[in-house]
Amino acid sequence: MKRLTGRIAFVTGASSGIGRAAAIALAREGADVAVLGRDRARVEETAGQVSALGAAALPLVADVCDEEQIESAARQILERFGRIDIQIASAGRGAARGPRAVVQLSIEEWEAIVDINLKGAFLSNRAVLPTMMKQRSGTILNVSSARGGTVATPFAAAYSASKRGLMGLTRALAEEMRAYNVRVLAVLPDATDTPLIAAAPALAPHGKMTPRVVADLMVAMIVQPEDTFWSEPWIVPFGGAPPFSGPRESR
Repeated sequence: MKRLTGRIAFVTGASSGIGRAAAIALAREGADVAVLGRDRARVEETAGQVSALGAAALPLVADVCDEEQIESAARQILERFGRIDIQIASAGRGAARGPRAVVQLSIEEWEAIVDINLKGAFLSNRAVLPTMMKQRSGTILNVSSARGGTVATPFAAAYSASKRGLMGLTRALAEEMRAYNVRVLAVLPDATDTPLIAAAPALAPHGKMTPRVVADLMVAMIVQPEDTFWSEPWIVPFGGAPPFSGPRESR
């Protein structure tokens, strides 16, 4: 039995990797899915895979860092489907040229990473909030990082700062939305077989997971009863010791 039949999902970063896997996993469970990315051909490819599973797909080409474009995307989803029940903010990037020391970081590279990973999630989350608040229901799930979001990550300072910031945004928004019955969650995957890891293979010393594994965990988080939530789980490859420098920070 499909667990998300009748739900409308909005996935950013759906051109590839975890975002594409999430869109497909949601469709497999019966959700209709709006898929957003910057590359039209790859967005259309994801939409085709969603449609092949019998779900309605809405391909959207937009930059998550552009306020007007992301607000327009949310309006298009409402015009097509009338509601938004789920948002997965998966758009992200790492260093384009591999690991970089802070002393080597240009302001352009810093801004590119922080804008997509943090500003993009902020704008994506904010765009769906009025609808979810009016519905008094919904789930937002932000894709953070097991390493970048929790522990020191040398030679990836911009990525780490953005993912730490994303955890702060997620936690603050979760408290703000509690009164509206809107759940705001984060998932923290470690090395996953995505373009980001392909560009920096040193980040996967213990092996890497498939995007589908991460997507299946996200679906499991979303289908929890509405009066419960499963927030901030780590998911890591089983091929070696977890690559963390210390215990999880307490809050």
